[in-house]
Amino acid sequence: MPASPDPSTPPSLQVAQELIDRFLDSIDPAFRAGGAHVDDDEVHRRNVALLHGVFEAVGLGDFEAYGRTCHEDVTLEIAGSSSVPFLGTWEGRAEVVDATRRNFGMLESQQPEIRSLAAQGDHVVVVMRETGRYIATGDPYAYHSAVVFTFEDGLVRRIREFIADGPPAVA
Repeated sequence: MPASPDPSTPPSLQVAQELIDRFLDSIDPAFRAGGAHVDDDEVHRRNVALLHGVFEAVGLGDFEAYGRTCHEDVTLEIAGSSSVPFLGTWEGRAEVVDATRRNFGMLESQQPEIRSLAAQGDHVVVVMRETGRYIATGDPYAYHSAVVFTFEDGLVRRIREFIADGPPAVA
């Protein structure tokens, strides 16, 4: 619980401290909102193994197998700068599989690299970068992305990807 404001502290600093306190107070609830299994290492390992299967299926171009990793009501959201040609939201297994097939079909010479991976409860977050070429133009691309996978009943329930294009601002 934050201490009472010091009367000698300027009001703008009091407001800033209140905002910081509110933010700090939200950390544990956000962690707990990761699902019923936030403290269960076995669930984390299982979800990472499921994610391995997702990446393997897509990497092999086996979109039928990819579809089997997805929940019937899966949602795919891809957000980023307007230069990324496959932004959008797709819902339902068939729509998500079709969008994934189409999106990856726009790219060639892909070189993905996982920079970090973290599992918490029903979520696995992958931070990655990827280079390659757009098939339509032959132009190179370089993306940095964070992808949040949410699992439910042993299947992918939601994929949220946030893409930044261009060279990294930080190595």
